[in-house]
This record gives sequence, structure tokens and C-alpha cells, in this order.
Amino acid sequence: MTSKVAAAVARRRMGSTLRRLRETAMLTQGQLAERLHWSLSKVQRIESGHVAISETDLDELLLDLKVADPVVAEELTADVRAARQRGWWSTSVYRLHLTPATIKLCQFETEARRIRTFQPMMFPGVLQTREMAESTLDMWAGQIPAETLTKRFEARMRRRAQVFDRPDPLEYHLVLDEAVLLRRIGGALTMVNQLTALLRDITDGRIVLRVLPLSSPAAFGLLGSFTLLTMADEEILYREYWMSDQLQFDPESVATYHESFERIWQACLSPDASTRLLHARTATLLSDIDLARLREFPLPYATPA
Repeated sequence: MTSKVAAAVARRRMGSTLRRLRETAMLTQGQLAERLHWSLSKVQRIESGHVAISETDLDELLLDLKVADPVVAEELTADVRAARQRGWWSTSVYRLHLTPATIKLCQFETEARRIRTFQPMMFPGVLQTREMAESTLDMWAGQIPAETLTKRFEARMRRRAQVFDRPDPLEYHLVLDEAVLLRRIGGALTMVNQLTALLRDITDGRIVLRVLPLSSPAAFGLLGSFTLLTMADEEILYREYWMSDQLQFDPESVATYHESFERIWQACLSPDASTRLLHARTATLLSDIDLARLREFPLPYATPA
């Protein structure tokens, strides 16, 4: 576990383990709270991974639950310590400008074994080039403070490195609606550079990409963008909206989107066909750039001899 950069992951794992130990002891959350003289909300927040726990509280809890296994105790102690570590996303430089869901997403991304993303509108932030990220964030200019947009841009660039430059590479499966390839965010040259970067990621094995054709059922697009992060012991759902985002852990909600992703994946072009489409779209954009330059600087007309 990369404890120094995954506090949210450590809290989540610790909470899940403590919940299992409580259930093994056949205690309700209320009964455990009463035995330890804690509030019910404290037990609930610890088990849900929303708050960390002190080592003193952990020792008291393990003693009450009669946990004698030294391996379990050691793993929980390591998680307690990791849960209090501060990554770059926790510093005031970013904490004041990123949403709570984004801060947690940054941490879960470092530990995810597989990430699956569906994007019907734009390229995923973690895969955006600098120019594409700037153009995309510009859409919120005037609605979000300029300093916040700057810090979110910096965070987006850092996320890419921590997701793809890991010593233990993860699987990244991406579905793009064909409309994303047709929407010229930032202009033709920005799009060419973005598509070129995606093609490089495909060639280097960082991502597996499939394109959902425009002929596919429109209902898929109604799901909006979403990401599924497969962790060691659970799957997490991340969703983005116009001005907000959220992480969902509810198994039923996650299962619904898991099934939806599988259906969308099967409705897509194959990876090879999708790659050919990206090459074709890049060629079209390059031709448009050439024609635009020709109109701006026309060649001298040559008269016949």
C-alpha cells in the first residue's frame, strides 16, 4: 500500500475491517458505541471511512472486540497511521480549491487496480493534454474563481502522473462517445494534439479505448459521465456534474453502473476499429488546418505560359 499518498483508501479499508470485526462479535453499532462510551455517529463515521481513528482508540476497540490476531492488529495500526498522512491534495494550496470528492478521487486513483470511464461529452481530465485541460476549464470562467481554475488545472496535470507513472500499472478502460471526437474544444490544433496523445497512450499500453458510435442507443448518453474504480476489496463510483461531483460506495448504485458500463462496452467499436477512427479524425482535422492556412496565406496564382 502506498500509505503516504492514500489516506482516504486507508480510512476506507480500516473502516471496512472494523465493521467486519464488530459484526463477527455480533454487536450493533449502537452497542459498540455504548460499550466504548463513544457517540453512535463516531462509530458510523469510522466504519464508513469518513474519519480517521487514533491509535489509542484503536487499541481500546481491539481490546473490546477481543481481537488477538497480531497480523490484523498490525495491518489496522498501519492503516491508522496512513490515514493521517497528508498528500499534495491535502495541502491548503489545493484543499481550498478542489471539491471533497475530487480530493478523495485523487487518493483512490493511486490504489485502484482498474479504472473504467465512460465519457459522452469530453475527454477525461486525467487524460487531457495541457491545452485541452486549459480549454475545458475555460468553460467555467466567470462561474469559478480564476485561482480555483488554476489550481484545478495543476491538480489535473498531477493526477495523470500519479495514475499512469505507478510502479504497479493499472488497467484503464475508456469509452468515448463518437461525439467527443467531433466536438472541437479548443480548436482543431488542440484536438489534433489531444487525439495524438490518446493514440500514444493506446500504443504504449496505458489505456484500452473503445468508441461508442453515434448510431448507438441515445439512452446511453443519459447516464452522463461516470468512472468505476476497482479497489482491492470493493468498487467505487465517481460521477461528475456541471458544478459538482460525488463518490458513491453504495453497492446497489455501483452495481447498476457496473452493468451499464458492460452494456456500453459491448455496443462500442472494437479497440482496433476505434483506433482507426481516431487516426481518421486526426487526418480530417489536419486537412482542415491545412485548408485554413491556405485561405489565410493563398499561394500565388500561376498563369499558364
